[in-house]
Amino acid sequence: MSLDVLALEFTDMQLKYSKEISAFLDRASAFGQDRILIYLYKENDHILVGDLTNELQMSTGRIANILKELERKGYILRIQQREDKRKYEVCLTKSGENYSRRIICRYGCES
Repeated sequence: MSLDVLALEFTDMQLKYSKEISAFLDRASAFGQDRILIYLYKENDHILVGDLTNELQMSTGRIANILKELERKGYILRIQQREDKRKYEVCLTKSGENYSRRIICRYGCES
């Protein structure tokens, strides 16, 4: 089978299953958001983004995208450090704390 035929079949599959792929990516993203919110809630403190990346074993790009979305939703604040302007701390807002408690109850985790 030629590479052109395989590429065409792959493209057809992407189009055919685009709704399912999109739904999966949405769920995967939400789970990443939930992980971060639960971690921040349990730590109950300001966390450096780099430490968050290390603790959750997620890529810096993925963490950055998730944090951007959580900030847009009003669940977190990103605070630039005074000593090193390249570093940011993250903390939950009151809305983020409330939402995190609901997540914890939904997953059955201890608070």
